[in-house]
Amino acid sequence: MADLTAAQKDKLTFLTGIDENGAVAADTYFSWSVGENLGKAWLSKWNNDANGAVRSPTSAAGTPGGTVTYAFGVGLADEEKAGYEAALTLWSDIANIQFRQTDDVKSANIRLDPTDEAGGSGVTFVPANGPSSTRGGITAIPSQNSPNTRGGQLNISIAAPDQQFNSFSPDAAHTLTAVTHELGHALGLGHAGQYNGDEFAGQSDVYDSQLWSVMSYVKPDDPRGAFNASSPVKGANWTVNNSGVSYGLYAQTPMMLDIPAIQRIYGASTSSTFAGGQTYGFNTNISGQSRQFYDFTNNTDPVLTIYNRGVGNTLDVSGFTTNSTINLNPGTFSSASTSGTLVNNIGVAYGTKIDKAIGGGGNDVFYTNADGDVIDGGTGTDTVRFAGARNDYTVTKASDGETFVVNKSTGAADRLTNVENLEFDAQPVCFTTGTRIAILRSGRMTELPVEALAVGDVAVTAQGQACTIRWIGHRTIGAEKGCIAAHQWPVRIRAGAFGRNDEGRAVPARDLSLSPGHPVLIDGGPARPDGVLVPISCLINGTSVARQPVSTVTYWHVELDRHDILLAEGLPAESYLDGGDRAFFGQASDHALHNPDFVAPGWSARCRPVATEGALVEAERSRLDMLFAATLEGDCVWSPAETMWASA
Repeated sequence: MADLTAAQKDKLTFLTGIDENGAVAADTYFSWSVGENLGKAWLSKWNNDANGAVRSPTSAAGTPGGTVTYAFGVGLADEEKAGYEAALTLWSDIANIQFRQTDDVKSANIRLDPTDEAGGSGVTFVPANGPSSTRGGITAIPSQNSPNTRGGQLNISIAAPDQQFNSFSPDAAHTLTAVTHELGHALGLGHAGQYNGDEFAGQSDVYDSQLWSVMSYVKPDDPRGAFNASSPVKGANWTVNNSGVSYGLYAQTPMMLDIPAIQRIYGASTSSTFAGGQTYGFNTNISGQSRQFYDFTNNTDPVLTIYNRGVGNTLDVSGFTTNSTINLNPGTFSSASTSGTLVNNIGVAYGTKIDKAIGGGGNDVFYTNADGDVIDGGTGTDTVRFAGARNDYTVTKASDGETFVVNKSTGAADRLTNVENLEFDAQPVCFTTGTRIAILRSGRMTELPVEALAVGDVAVTAQGQACTIRWIGHRTIGAEKGCIAAHQWPVRIRAGAFGRNDEGRAVPARDLSLSPGHPVLIDGGPARPDGVLVPISCLINGTSVARQPVSTVTYWHVELDRHDILLAEGLPAESYLDGGDRAFFGQASDHALHNPDFVAPGWSARCRPVATEGALVEAERSRLDMLFAATLEGDCVWSPAETMWASA
C-alpha cells in the first residue's frame, strides 16, 4: 500500500486543524481564518448522541460524530433535497458520522436553505464555539453545538438552478461539487489553501488541487494554478465536449486527501456500503444513495475517488468504448470515461484494495498492484504493465486462454484474460545509503559514502579513469507498517561475493546493497573483452546475492559527465543514465515515483552492452555459486565433498 508523503500529511493537518497526534495544530486553515488571533484556532467537530444532542463539550479526534440532524428550509426544491441527501450519505459512508432528516427546522443541527441568487456559488455558516489554543498539544476538540443562542445555526445555501442539483450532466458540474464541498465545511474541513470566498490569492501548493481535495478552489488542469506544473500527477484533463460545447468538470466526491482527513476527525465509517465486495463503474452492486456517484451508466464522465475498507473489489469500465488507463494501486489515478478525453479522473484512495478490473471496448492499459489481480481486458488491444523486470516473474498461458503471471519473490499471481500485451519495467541505477564510492581527493583515491558526495567531485572508474560527478539524486521509500513492496527491496551482495581483485581485496569490500535493476560489470569473454553489464537482480542466487526485505530504503543516483562504470565498495557498477526519471529523484522531493525501478523505456548510449539472460549470465551465476561454496568450505561450514555436490 502506498504511503502518504510528509507533504500530504501536512495537508491533512491544514484541512482539519488537527495534527497526527490528535492535537489542535498551528498554521492551518482554522488558525489562518482568525487573522489577528495568533496562537488560536476556531474549529469544532460533531459529537452527538443518537438524538442529535451534544454528548459532551469536547471529544477526541478520530471518535464518532454521532447522529447529526438536518432540515430543509422552506421552498427548497425536491432536486435540491435529493442532491444534499446523496452527498450526506456519501460522507457518512466514508466517515463515522450519521445523518437524520427532521421537520423541525429550528432545532436541526444543519439547516439547508434555498436562495434566489445565481452563479452556482455556495455559502456555509458554521457557528463559532470559541477558540482553541494551538499551543500545548490540546487534544480536546470543541463539540459543534448548533443550534445555540450564542453561535446560531449551521446553515448552507447554494445558488444554482433546481435542475442542476442531483445531476451528473456536465452543465451541472459546479453545483455537484459545491454540494459535496459545502457539506465538507459543515463536517469540519477547511479549504485546501489560505483563501475563502473572494479572498482567493492563488494556489498554495501542489496538493491544493481538486485532484486531491474537493475543498480546493483549484482544478488540476487550470493553467492559472501556480503549482499544477509541479504536481506529482501529470497531464490531468477534466474537460469534456458535449454537443459542441466544452465543459470543465469538478471533483464530485471526497477526494484522495479528503478521505483520510475526514477520518482523522471521525474515524472510518461503519456502514456496509464500502465494506468490501463492491463493484465500481458498470454493473455496480453499490447500495444506497452513494450508488449514483459510482454507477457509470449514470455518471458517464466520472471525476471521483474510490474508497473501500474491505477486499474483493472491482473496477468495471466495460461500458466505455474509448481507451482507458486503469491503475489498481492505492494512491494513484486512472483515466476512463464515455468521452475518452478525461485524464486522471478516477482515484483509488490510500488503503483501498481494488484487485479486479474489467476493461471496455478500447485499447486499455492496466497497472497491477502486486496483490494478485484478476484482469479482463475486454475487447480492443489491451496491455497489462507490471512493476519490476521480466525475470522477476513467471508467465504461463493456460489452455483456456488465461494467462498467469506470478511474482517469483512474493508469489502474487495475476490472472489475465483478453489481454494481448504484457510489459515490464525497465530498471535504473540506484545505490543505497552508506555505499562507498571511489573518488579522487588531493590526487589520491579514497572512498566516500554516496550521501557524502557532491556535484563536482571526481570519481574513479573501473578502468582507473577520472570522471566528474555532475548530478546526484535520491529518493526514500518507506512503509508505515511492515516491509515496502517486494519489487522495491534492495539486493544485498555479501562481501567477497564476486571474489577478489588484482590487489587481493574482496569484491565488494563490504556488504553492498543495490536497487534490483542496478547493472554490475561482469566478464564478457573473448567476444566482449570490456565486459558486459548485468542487472543485479539477474544474478540473485538466494545466498551471496539476495533480496533484502526492508521497511525503508534510500536509493541514490550518481551521474558522471559521461556514462561509465563506478566502483562501489570496489565492485564495478554502472553510473546513472537518464531514462526519463531525473525529475522524480530530486533531493528532498515528495514527487518521486514510489517504484524506484520505474523509468520510461528507450535508454541509449550505454558504455557497455547489457545482458539479462544467456550463456554469460548463467556462467557468472555459476561462478558466484562456486565462490560462495568455497567460502563456506573455508569457514568449515561443509566438507569439500559436499561443496562439489552443492556446486554441481
